[in-house]
Amino acid sequence: MGDSTQLNPQVVNALDATRDFTMCAKVVMVEGQGKAYQSAAQSVAIAIQDATDYLRNISTTAATAQGVAMAKILENVAEAGDYEPVFDKAKSMVEAAATLLTTIGNNGKTALSGFEPGNS
Repeated sequence: MGDSTQLNPQVVNALDATRDFTMCAKVVMVEGQGKAYQSAAQSVAIAIQDATDYLRNISTTAATAQGVAMAKILENVAEAGDYEPVFDKAKSMVEAAATLLTTIGNNGKTALSGFEPGNS
């Protein structure tokens, strides 16, 4: 019987070839670029989700403020003009949140364009 501590030369050659293929500089560079891109893309996606949540929350707050103002107007129509600023402010809040969402999306797109996802 042969020495059981010796590896079959074909196995050694296969392991060497696999190591050389997977650890060559080009493969390591492409893998690294891909991981960096994925990490950046995930961060951008989270930022966009947060901005979307913010827009949703602002929209809810604005709708609530408008509803309260409308109820007050219905209680006393003579004071309707007093509540006009509430409607204007609610509208501008939603517009600002929508603009912020667009800005975050565009900035994320710009940030990702600086990453190479990895080329083989």
